[in-house]
Amino acid sequence: MARDDDGASAEPRPEARNRAGAVIGWVHHPLPHGIALEVQTAASAAALDDGRVDTTRLVLTRNQALLLASFLLRVTGHTADDVPDARRPAWRRWFSRR
Repeated sequence: MARDDDGASAEPRPEARNRAGAVIGWVHHPLPHGIALEVQTAASAAALDDGRVDTTRLVLTRNQALLLASFLLRVTGHTADDVPDARRPAWRRWFSRR
């Protein structure tokens, strides 16, 4: 639960409670000690067609980003070796031997 400046519990804004949607995109920006992550979601296909896209902005420490990445790899059954190396051209990744 969020806290006010005086330390008292602050209720989340009504529009921020329990939003659900499909992730349709994200972008990250490096920070000195972590990353700023913007995640775009749409509540439904109709919402996406109407251009109703929600953007959630998060700031993560490097450790939080690492834990999130590790969790996502584990629950999807992938490993770090499955992550494409963005520095290599796509054609080289497609035709490389593992």
